[in-house]
Amino acid sequence: MAAKSLYPTLPSPSSIVLSSDEEDEYEEEEREELNEEPLEEVGEAANQSRMKSQSSQSLNDFENTYLKQKIKLSKSRPSAAVLTAPILRQFCFWVWSFVSQFRYIFAGLFLALVTVLILGEGPGKDNLLVCTSGKFERCLSETERNIILPLSKELRAFLHDRAGRFECGQDVSRNETVNNLRSILSSRHHNAEITLKDMKLVSYLFISNPHWGINILKAGDGSPITNVELGLSNTDVMESSSPRKTLLCRLRQTISGIWNRLKLLSFGLLLALVLGVFISWYYSRRKAEMKSVYLLVNDITEVLKAHYRKSSHNDKVLPYVAIVHVRDMLIPPSERHRKEKLWDKAVLWIANNESRVRVETRMISGEQYSVWNWVQPEPPPTEEVDGARMLSGGVGSSGPDPSAWPGRAFEEYPPDLESKIAPPLGTPSPCVRLKNVFQHINHLPESESNEIRNCVLERCRHIGPVVHIYIDKRSPHGCVYFKMESLASAKAAYKVLHGSWFKGRLITAKYIPESKYYKWFPKASTASSSRF
Repeated sequence: MAAKSLYPTLPSPSSIVLSSDEEDEYEEEEREELNEEPLEEVGEAANQSRMKSQSSQSLNDFENTYLKQKIKLSKSRPSAAVLTAPILRQFCFWVWSFVSQFRYIFAGLFLALVTVLILGEGPGKDNLLVCTSGKFERCLSETERNIILPLSKELRAFLHDRAGRFECGQDVSRNETVNNLRSILSSRHHNAEITLKDMKLVSYLFISNPHWGINILKAGDGSPITNVELGLSNTDVMESSSPRKTLLCRLRQTISGIWNRLKLLSFGLLLALVLGVFISWYYSRRKAEMKSVYLLVNDITEVLKAHYRKSSHNDKVLPYVAIVHVRDMLIPPSERHRKEKLWDKAVLWIANNESRVRVETRMISGEQYSVWNWVQPEPPPTEEVDGARMLSGGVGSSGPDPSAWPGRAFEEYPPDLESKIAPPLGTPSPCVRLKNVFQHINHLPESESNEIRNCVLERCRHIGPVVHIYIDKRSPHGCVYFKMESLASAKAAYKVLHGSWFKGRLITAKYIPESKYYKWFPKASTASSSRF
């Protein structure tokens, strides 16, 4: 309530809404004033601008004070989040109490899931070939099982360890022949005789229990034996597919695997780095090469322009020039071999992209050459404006430079096409701004400023009276502002000056609203007749 009593009529800045047209106009005006506003004239204009800046600063201070009061009031008022915080805290506490009661159940389920995933289905059920018929070829009697089962366990342990030592690099082979296995088992059982029949019974157990991980391979080709009845010889071999490794071996293999993967990753990163550097170098080299091509093309066009101007004033000079002669003029003999490819690319670029140059074949001094012929005509020295003939330069030696205005960039196009290529910039008004008239420097000399002033006045002399002109000497865009006596004369001046060449610089023109022009130059509002 205190804020309303202190500032009852000041609207909130957030409530000020501009329409899209007003916003565009506001942004355009701000951009114009920040980037292209000319230096203020000395006198009343400076005082008025200073008073406006002081008043705007006071208004900004007042708005800032109002915003601070509003923010302070909004902070003292409890928000919806603050009011709902106790309810949310109580709900979270109830959920945590409910979950904590079953935390042991959740932990047990998690461990069971991890165990199932690690162990999988576990080992299969053992098939011990128990039979009652007493036939040992397909089943084992109780007496045989008491002898064969311990032998099978010893063989399994021996083969698993043998395979583990082989994979750890501690043994030369992971398999062993049946004859050697018989000798090993015999030595472990106090030189008891282990017959081939006993090995066949053990082989029956191994084949009937594949989850034990023991493979029986035929000697020679290494094919697996799946039927012992077809024969088991002493030269056949047995090996384990489930090696048993020591903890040190597993740790060493894990570290070795990680190291190999790191080396592979480092190699991949190094390869990617080298490839990236090569691609960057290639594109930078290509960019530098294309830049050299464009510079060479620019030098070639300048040579052709100069040759065309020389031939237009001297009938003895041919209007075309041999391509190899241009190369010899631009490239020294010591660099021609090194820049041969660069020159070929420049020639090809001109043939494909430069419409002002025509490639022809001519006879020069009795020899046939490929020549370049500059086909773009030079702008005429004079032009017509609304039926009145207007000189492009001054009169006499004391006037402006006659070559300052060589012509227009859109001279060759018909009027209907010219309006599409160079449409008017801004709403027509008696006030016009010229851009790119001179090159930006720290301060334009007075002599050059007077020359530009006289050139513009001479250019507009046959169009209509110029009532005000101002040269922005410190403009980064080389701007000149002037006001014509009438709108019709301003349109004619715009038509003449927009797209014209002035001392080798392409001039662009733009209409300036009278209100903005008078804001920049207050004295121009009272100027109604020619003072020049």
